[in-house]
Amino acid sequence: MCGNGKPIKKVLAEAPAVEGYRLMPLMDGTRVSEACYVSKTVELSEEDVASASVHKSYMDDGRYDVRGKLSEAGGQKMYALTSDYKPRGAKNPNGYGRRLAIIVNGKLVFAPYIQTAIGAEFCITGKFSRDEAVALAVALNSRQRQDSSNSASTNIVSAARRQIGVTVGYDPAYRKIGYPGGDVPRESGVCTDVIIRALRDARKIDLQKLVHEDLKSNFSKYPQQWGLKKPDPNIDHRRVPNLQCYFKRKGYALPVSKNAADYKPGDIVTVMVGGKLPHIMLVSDRKSASGVPLVLHNIGSGTQEEDVLFAYPLTGHYRIP
Repeated sequence: MCGNGKPIKKVLAEAPAVEGYRLMPLMDGTRVSEACYVSKTVELSEEDVASASVHKSYMDDGRYDVRGKLSEAGGQKMYALTSDYKPRGAKNPNGYGRRLAIIVNGKLVFAPYIQTAIGAEFCITGKFSRDEAVALAVALNSRQRQDSSNSASTNIVSAARRQIGVTVGYDPAYRKIGYPGGDVPRESGVCTDVIIRALRDARKIDLQKLVHEDLKSNFSKYPQQWGLKKPDPNIDHRRVPNLQCYFKRKGYALPVSKNAADYKPGDIVTVMVGGKLPHIMLVSDRKSASGVPLVLHNIGSGTQEEDVLFAYPLTGHYRIP
């Protein structure tokens, strides 16, 4: 139901109640464009979302879309639903398709007309800015179901993998962030942010808080090459040498080897790139054709899953219990 020129608040207040439906404002980016009756029956949920990522709009107008895939079961549900409600579908005798309501974090963000039956792939357009699209993709990815396995290490890997397509850049600039639980914008970051975010998302482990508290009591035992006089919770946990020190102090260090079998999903490894740049990576649950575990990391182009475990000299191997 469109607003017909009336203020949306007035439309929402005056609209009659319809059994089985609720009236919701439809968002167009940050602007409310109209009001729609939305069925209270949930046909697909976050359990059906496999992945979501940010892309430049097909219209090449400086805006961004969120594209993704549903799980196999989700794709089957979507096909059945859109088959039923397309023009002249089994549950829609009209010559035009019903609208498909997409709700994220309690907001109606998209309501396209169903023109034909579709499957697992989707694209949400709404004249989104980059920040709005990233926020939407994060919301969709963060609500994905946990893996059927209860393994903490598998959950950490899954949390890191959900960063792919969301964290799409690399920015080493110093930033002031909140404490505890502080973070830079998720569309960017550095290699340590992959680990920090995965541990927070999967296990509620806040390395910012843990490292800061340990530094306050043991400042002299940590690396001193930055010339600081006291701990800085904005940056300390985002530096690889500090994480190496913290992991070692907590007893998480394991022997470094060239044996692929020694590296388990969820393990953390550090390497030296170009002989001078410390880098950190998370061991994946997937392997290359040669049987070497892949790693999840950000070395310049956003979070990626790659076959580079032994590409650089290893300097550390850690496993958080």
